[in-house]
Amino acid sequence: LENGCKYCEHILRIYKGMNEDISQDTVYAYIGSLYANLCYQIGEYKKAINTGKELLNIYHIYGENDPHYITTLSLLRDCCYLSGEKEQACEYNKTSLRIYRENHKDVSQDTVFAEMELEFANMCYEFGYYKPAIEATSHALEIYKSVTHPDYAHTLQNLALFYDKDGQYKKAIQLGHEALSATEKRYGSTHINYIISLDHLACYYGDDKNHEKAINICSKALDLAEKSIGLRN
Repeated sequence: LENGCKYCEHILRIYKGMNEDISQDTVYAYIGSLYANLCYQIGEYKKAINTGKELLNIYHIYGENDPHYITTLSLLRDCCYLSGEKEQACEYNKTSLRIYRENHKDVSQDTVFAEMELEFANMCYEFGYYKPAIEATSHALEIYKSVTHPDYAHTLQNLALFYDKDGQYKKAIQLGHEALSATEKRYGSTHINYIISLDHLACYYGDDKNHEKAINICSKALDLAEKSIGLRN
């Protein structure tokens, strides 16, 4: 991979020297795409990002719906994410979401779009951008609710967590109770997911300074855990 990356870099350098204008050059784009992906695979994210930006400008002449344009957006998002350029990674992801929404008239029951929203939300959460994480997760949750998706309870739990991290403890507690009910409905009150949901709810009460309530809920979770998985687990 490293040798392939070096050869591609050399070819691109020669090609650029022979062609003054590469702004619409699909041959350069083809080699550049190969080079950028090789750089990504060996962890040379900065080089992949620089080339990816060039590719994006070339593919833009075909419109944002061009599959190469969308693929390059994903590559740039991942490279920025892995290199710590969090704001830029989120921007590329946001652009992908916008393009998808513009090309699909109705996303109200589109689980593919919901998964894209959640991917964006998780990225925002990891970087400490809680408000956009809340917004994206809320959109996905509406879709999951409309289609009775099996991940509805889990997504509801994540939304509660994002509100908690954003300091909106009352809202986190409200959603935590909803997540607990949804988890019980799906798995029952002795399942490990229900116990984990209880534990999260206790944390939300603790963050809201209601320590007595937090301790009571946590004690209930411990009792259930002991009965369902045992003390040694």
